[in-house]
Amino acid sequence: MIAEELGADINCVLLPIGKLGLLVPSVCVAEVLPWRRIREVNNSPDWLLGTLAWRGDAIPVVRFETINGATNVQKGESECVAVMNRCRTAHGEPFYAIATDGLPRMVQVGEEDIVAEHMHLGIAESAAMKLGTEQVRIPNLGYVEDQLMNARPAGLRGL
Repeated sequence: MIAEELGADINCVLLPIGKLGLLVPSVCVAEVLPWRRIREVNNSPDWLLGTLAWRGDAIPVVRFETINGATNVQKGESECVAVMNRCRTAHGEPFYAIATDGLPRMVQVGEEDIVAEHMHLGIAESAAMKLGTEQVRIPNLGYVEDQLMNARPAGLRGL
């Protein structure tokens, strides 16, 4: 495991999404913001909530549960948005946001803190595990970013 190779805990952010949390390395999160007005994008996929004005740019806002394949997700406002640093720099916008259902929190994760869970994963998930007493998922951010790039020609022109 990475933590063992480095000999230290890894700083992560736990994003509350639905009943589970998404666990991402802290370097992936540029900023956490309270919910703001999201501008809808016409002819966009269901998982794209719209765009958010952030630091002079319009960045896409993703509903993770929907991009992950869930069909019965509430459409209401979330509590926060986590602005994400793009993990792939070869193409696409440098930032996007993920809507969260609560305030994300910092956690330090070591090898001894996690236990692999064997359960069905959604299309945008890489792994499921238990962190202490909480079930968490590791998102496949590369997949999310690919979907954003694929949606760009149809619904994200001008971003």
